[in-house]
Amino acid sequence: MTGCIKSSVQVVDVARSTKSGLPEPFLDCVYKDTPSGPLYLRIWPSSTVTPSGVSPWAFNIHGGGFLHGDHLRPMIWHSRGFLERGIHVVSISYRFAPHVSFREILGDCLDAYAWCQAHLANIMRRHGRRIDMDRCVSVGGSAGGTLATIIGHIARPRIRCVVNCCGIIDLTKPLPAIRPDPTFLALNEDIITEEKLQLEIRSQSSARATSWCPNLSEDLPPEQSEDGHDPSCTPWVVTRGTKIQFELFKQIFGRNLMIPVVFRRDNFVSDKAYQDELRSFSAINMVDESYPPTIILHGLEDDIVQVEQSRSFARVLKKKRIPVREVYVPDAGHSVGLSWKDENQLEWKTYVRPMLDDIVLFSSA
Repeated sequence: MTGCIKSSVQVVDVARSTKSGLPEPFLDCVYKDTPSGPLYLRIWPSSTVTPSGVSPWAFNIHGGGFLHGDHLRPMIWHSRGFLERGIHVVSISYRFAPHVSFREILGDCLDAYAWCQAHLANIMRRHGRRIDMDRCVSVGGSAGGTLATIIGHIARPRIRCVVNCCGIIDLTKPLPAIRPDPTFLALNEDIITEEKLQLEIRSQSSARATSWCPNLSEDLPPEQSEDGHDPSCTPWVVTRGTKIQFELFKQIFGRNLMIPVVFRRDNFVSDKAYQDELRSFSAINMVDESYPPTIILHGLEDDIVQVEQSRSFARVLKKKRIPVREVYVPDAGHSVGLSWKDENQLEWKTYVRPMLDDIVLFSSA
């Protein structure tokens, strides 16, 4: 590992991911400084040579309800699956609500995309890789899918292909009432009291925002806790602030407040103004004839984002004659694709390979 390299483009680390099951090697880079600290992205260069010798790239946006998440570990089919097809992968972090709004979250994503357009080709060249910056696939799951579909409309240069996995497409449609496990929802007052929770939700202070918060209800992989990264360079250790952010996620999500908090309902003078804001950021209202070809993946048993969101999106795309592949997986919920880790799995052969075929096709068009 190289440690910190101080330069105008800060490449923080070059590491090997030997324990997580993720591809190797990867590079961690700072793409933006914010009042709460730097924002990072992780780059996996593909070693697979494409027929043209120049590779497309994937711009991966993680999920987590806009309230938590982890850019260090994209789903395997979003990482290794892409890399094996000769697609470089960039996975970005962004700041979380409630301390920043949806507009600021989207702004982080656009800033990361602009940083890639300015610097990624040179980074790839230094590592012996070739990349076509005009051939970008915007991909995301859940909240990341919501962001990826919007990026598909507004990013410049234009995205070539959008991959939306269970993302919210119409923000004006009420989400199903969440009924999480009471043990999961129980407020951990050793971390934060109800009074302080409400203060955090109302604070709207970007200086308090975090941009890395894994699911602390699961075991952390060694990569994120004790992988030997230089602590002066990498912030990816669980702190009290991380635990507070995860508690905020649990309570906001579990109390069905995600959309009102993320879009700051209390800041609007009327419900009409608030609904107009939701409509303006709903990808289903952004589709025109220039929208990129789109791949939609959704579990038919999703109880967090209704499958009708994806079906409605597909209908609108087809009316505009936009190429679209719909993949609806029986007996799969909101975490569809998370367990697809091996090309020998039936799901990989049934779902992943055809999607990757289309991603290569669409990104080359």
